Amino acid sequence: MAVALPRWRVVGGEGKGGILVRSGRELSSSQLDDRLPTGAIVEELERHGDRLHFHNAEGPGPKEGWVSTRISGKDLLAPLGATDGLSDRSKPPPTSAAAAAAAASVAAKKSSKTSKEKLDGGRSSAAKAVQAIQAKPAEAEATAPQSQSQTKISPGSRPPGVAKHAVQQVSSYLGTFEVVRAACPVHEEPHMEAPVLGLKTRGTMLLGCEVTVNGWLKLAGERGWVLSTVYGCTPGLEQALHPVKGAFDSLAESSYHPQGMLRAEVVSDNLPVHAAPSCDSPILSYRRSGDMLFAQSQTLDGWLRLDHQEGWVPGLQHHLRPERSGLRILDAFEDEDMDLWALSAAWFAARRRKSAQSTEMTSADFQQLHNLARMTREGTRSRYTEHIVSGGPELLLSSGLVTEAQLSQPPAWIKQCIFGELLRRSVQQLQPFRDSIGRLPNYVRIPPLPLAEEEQTGSMGFWSSACLPFEFEAGPLMMAPNGLLLDPRSCEPIGRFLPQTREAESLTLMRHDEDAFFLNAKKEILDPLSLDVIGLWDEEKSVIRPMSTNREGFDDDVEPLIHLISGSVEDQQECTRGHARFEDLDDEAELSPGFNKSSRVDGVTDVDALD
Repeated sequence: MAVALPRWRVVGGEGKGGILVRSGRELSSSQLDDRLPTGAIVEELERHGDRLHFHNAEGPGPKEGWVSTRISGKDLLAPLGATDGLSDRSKPPPTSAAAAAAAASVAAKKSSKTSKEKLDGGRSSAAKAVQAIQAKPAEAEATAPQSQSQTKISPGSRPPGVAKHAVQQVSSYLGTFEVVRAACPVHEEPHMEAPVLGLKTRGTMLLGCEVTVNGWLKLAGERGWVLSTVYGCTPGLEQALHPVKGAFDSLAESSYHPQGMLRAEVVSDNLPVHAAPSCDSPILSYRRSGDMLFAQSQTLDGWLRLDHQEGWVPGLQHHLRPERSGLRILDAFEDEDMDLWALSAAWFAARRRKSAQSTEMTSADFQQLHNLARMTREGTRSRYTEHIVSGGPELLLSSGLVTEAQLSQPPAWIKQCIFGELLRRSVQQLQPFRDSIGRLPNYVRIPPLPLAEEEQTGSMGFWSSACLPFEFEAGPLMMAPNGLLLDPRSCEPIGRFLPQTREAESLTLMRHDEDAFFLNAKKEILDPLSLDVIGLWDEEKSVIRPMSTNREGFDDDVEPLIHLISGSVEDQQECTRGHARFEDLDDEAELSPGFNKSSRVDGVTDVDALD
């Protein structure tokens, strides 16, 4: 029987002929010539966050492509019928239209609620969050046995009276952080492609309860994640949040793990897995020596959250009794050419199969999984070397190991994709692994943080300069740490964000004598590093009249940013720098939104005065 595909109606793009359509999921993919007209009804093939892969069977416009369902809280498409409110982030992308239809049919039967809470970022909400979290007892603690010490639990088993999924999701141990950039976007999930929920401006004090191993801070008392450190950018520009009073001093792992996942080897037979990040919470199981644990995040007092909701383990010695110590966190370099997300799924599936058989994982099981990882990594390196030697993508594409979209990613990401596909094939086709692991669970590989452009192209780029996405209704800009706004396509500076008033104003980059400065509509001269007003431009005499102190050039630490945005500034004469202003941008382009000369950010990230 045929499965009906979820359908959507286009509700945005009025007066513009419809909404933009791109050839791929990424916003950097090519834009199709035709727009999807307002009112059109399309079928959903697959969805990733706010990006929808559609099929247009009957109506006008492109027959297939990718569109955004919403931008900065404004719906561009509305679901029809039972598909309202679905979120596909919890499952991997379907491999075909048929698979997408089947997955969507199952998901449509599940109810979901859309949260409409607003981020205010103030101290009052932080205080309320502390009270709410500390006043609410952990759900898992309510199910704790009366005398845990009298209950005998074998490794890999679950104590009586503890629910299968009684895992507390929030830590009550909080840390305080101050926003030190002009503004930090708050994302729905801990990765750059996740929808932006709001904005936290410079000086805002935040409460955090958890941090991922690649630097995303989970906010306490409100939805969202904020990138605390821009890893890989020019030294001195990486900090986005300042931890107050050593908020990061008690982490179990402070090193950066670029995959957003870490591996930890158990080196004793007595490592407890708890239902909550507390020694007083129920123990769900013990882990044997040789077992491998996988974690994406940790509490600020050193508890590791295990992948697949398997519980929490103490990552610091002071959480453990001496006879139970024994967790070795592996360095990130030991995970090169591997996909930890796929490997975590394999270990979880093996434990699940043993649990279904009422048996425990043995040393032989651990060794078999280690052999699987080693064999898959060797295969990954061999296939990637063949790809490089061949000089083209044909070998990888014809073998089905990667897609064209994945080939546009950095080499480390391509190797992860090859590893994950080879591991899946090994589990499906090789009898020993099929017997011990069975079916791999669904998993979504979280996109890693970008690599510094120097590592790929040898030149400065957005990530090297610590520029983060800054979304508006018409599409995203990039924002530098000092609040400078840039057009993603041309790297042209087009304005600055004012944290105090939440306004964006147009700027022009100009050169005078040996220095580069910014000029606003009021003819004020702005320092290129701090963006503070330092003088007035006298157009008649072509001179700068200082307002406070004279500056001779700019500091050395602004050089990365100036290098990014100035381009051919050396070839220009005294005063003019093109016309890269808000009002000159195409207000219909996703990557180049339009603004009035002074636009106010309303509430969180919306702009009232869009063209």
